[in-house]
Amino acid sequence: MSEQKDKVLELSQKAEKATQQKFEFFTNISHEFRTPLTLIQAPVEDLLNNKDAAPFKNDLSLIRKNSMRLLRLVNQLMDLRKLDSAKMHIKAAEHDIIPFLEEIMSSFQKLALQSGITFKLITEDRNLKLWFDPMMLDKVMFNLLSNAFKFTHEKGSIIIKVEQNALSNEVLIKVEDTGEGMSEESVKHIFNRFYQGENFSQSGSGLGLALSKDLIELHHGHIEVESHLGNGTKFSVHLKSGKAHFNSSEIIEGEHQQYFSEENISFEDFEPRPVMVESDEPKEHTVLVIEDEKPIRDYLCKQLGKHFHIIQAENLETGLNKALDQVPDLITIDLMLQQKNGFDIVKILKNDIRTSHIPIIVITAKKGIEERIKGIKLGIDDYITKPFSFELVLERIKMLLANRQKLREHYIHELPVENTAITKQSPDKKFVSNFTALVEKNISNSQFGVNEICLEMGLSRGQLYRKLKALLGYSVNDYINKVRLKKAKHLLLTENSPIADIAFQVGFTTSAYFSTAFKNHFGITPSEFRDQQHQN
Repeated sequence: MSEQKDKVLELSQKAEKATQQKFEFFTNISHEFRTPLTLIQAPVEDLLNNKDAAPFKNDLSLIRKNSMRLLRLVNQLMDLRKLDSAKMHIKAAEHDIIPFLEEIMSSFQKLALQSGITFKLITEDRNLKLWFDPMMLDKVMFNLLSNAFKFTHEKGSIIIKVEQNALSNEVLIKVEDTGEGMSEESVKHIFNRFYQGENFSQSGSGLGLALSKDLIELHHGHIEVESHLGNGTKFSVHLKSGKAHFNSSEIIEGEHQQYFSEENISFEDFEPRPVMVESDEPKEHTVLVIEDEKPIRDYLCKQLGKHFHIIQAENLETGLNKALDQVPDLITIDLMLQQKNGFDIVKILKNDIRTSHIPIIVITAKKGIEERIKGIKLGIDDYITKPFSFELVLERIKMLLANRQKLREHYIHELPVENTAITKQSPDKKFVSNFTALVEKNISNSQFGVNEICLEMGLSRGQLYRKLKALLGYSVNDYINKVRLKKAKHLLLTENSPIADIAFQVGFTTSAYFSTAFKNHFGITPSEFRDQQHQN
């Protein structure tokens, strides 16, 4: 009996190990798919934006459309894997359902227009609210509409109806089309994984509808289908009203964000934009690209190099050394580097006073919400999943650099003159506070400068210069002069000491040099400034 029990346990452990290996295989292979997909999609979008490629627009659009289709298939496989391993969790919040559906419909409007298909939404209550997970319901509706458009001929119709059933306490979302319809046998199996009925053999994977059924069941709802050959198809999604059917872990209370699935965005509605001519102006910012996939690294460096100075690193160690040595204005990094997890370098960079101010964008094949949450906690500034649009990457880099400029102006605006106690702060603010306190403490010492600050703060001259330039926009000496002049202005207002004494108090060796510096900065000499204040 004992031997039999041990045998069962051993078989169970082997089965569990095999299951884990299967899940790991799906995870790894999906990431492998995303790299070539990135290298297909990104250059294709660049070509579509190039007026010289206009003769090939149709072919390029076909490539882009099918790469997007392949990406959706990869993501569906990943979602099914998560469902099987119980790692997909619903996060429901209350949303306006009609605007949500109309946003998804907008991706199909151009296709409907081109095919002469009547495409509309019908409801009696446009203010209807419903508790659901928007990322999940987005996938469901996208699948249902994709199927409807596949099998609906020109001049047909696809109608979305939203109804509230008070008796059953449900909201029904119906997708009705006048397409080819399905046989009775197909209807029985349509929600089975990898099932391909008569009409699906050439254009369906058998994944989308199976995934949709599982996602609706996570909402504690269900999905039904009615169809007859030649008479169209109707899918009905039944979702319960209110939130009583969800447990506490399935609900997001209070403020919530409207999520969307990046892979579900349709690019069919975007016309190619005019090509931006590369500017001859000097490149102001430096970007460090850390990526071990050489084709992607080369592509990113080439494209970003049109706008920024580029430093590149093929592994974490090199990337960390270059970040500490050259202190770039922004870093892009892949989380799945061969040596170790990219989160390791993020943690080091965000906790080191020399680099804590640098915005970090993660560009990765990892698209799970768990990775995003972990990244946010570590201080990642933005998160982009592969395959990506280069235009999206570029705009996010520009946005982060602009925000850094606003933060710099904020620091400059409220720089302390008097030393104040430092409470628990971000590393950047702590650095600024320490630096300004050190300058204030030594303000009367005319010999105080870069060497003394480097010694006190444990930074090299280059690191100190780049850190201060990034946060405050000044060189060390310019900033020290700014603080000295600000202090002098304060003393001229509050004390009756001779101007020569005030000049020495703030570290100027001669009153003549002080007067010249004061006038260059404020547009008025110290004596004229004091006279004006007395007149007022």
